[in-house]
Amino acid sequence: MNSNKSLTLSVFVHSIMIAAALIIFTLPNHETEEEVTLELALDTPQEVQAQVSTPTPAPIITPQKKQEVSEVKHDPLPIQPQAKITEPIIQPTKAEPVVIAQKIPESQLIQPTQVRKLEPVTPPTPAAPKPSAEEEYLENHLFAIRDTLIKYRKYPKNAVRLRQEGAVRVSFRLKSNGEVEDIVIQSSSGYEILDDDAKVLIEKTAHYFPKPPKTVRITVPLSYNLKTAP
Repeated sequence: MNSNKSLTLSVFVHSIMIAAALIIFTLPNHETEEEVTLELALDTPQEVQAQVSTPTPAPIITPQKKQEVSEVKHDPLPIQPQAKITEPIIQPTKAEPVVIAQKIPESQLIQPTQVRKLEPVTPPTPAAPKPSAEEEYLENHLFAIRDTLIKYRKYPKNAVRLRQEGAVRVSFRLKSNGEVEDIVIQSSSGYEILDDDAKVLIEKTAHYFPKPPKTVRITVPLSYNLKTAP
């Protein structure tokens, strides 16, 4: 009886585990999109002058001057004359040896130590950081986005009539499939007509932008000046 209860309980527990596993595997996998904020100005980007570092010249080491070793010469000792002996038996006087100075060969002279010239060590040039996919996208398609916005931007007639002008800073998310979302006015012009026109401009022109490799957030400054109004 107890074995039947244990078997029934085991089957029930295994059934619950299998059902839970099936539910987990059937849940949709939501892919998170990385969002990177990029700034876009409608002005022509300025050229960046590369700074070339001038290498510091290595110090010049002057080799030491060789020291000349003067040759020492000794004067020979004079030979003393033999004294005359009045004694009948003359004994010869033994002559002292003559000291002759020997010339020291140049090979045995002490040579000055030669100082080895140190060569300057050039530090390795650090590798330039590789731009991200988002920065590379904006760099390659900057003028395309800029020209599209300028082409389709029109001054609102109501704003012209009311003599309204100002600058709007608008940001939006551009997805990899070309869709645009989350259009936000970060800096208002002070007039609702101009702010709304900036948002509508992004909605109408976003599908003309080149598609990015992943979702990016682009910030665009738009200026409304009555001098450029038709």
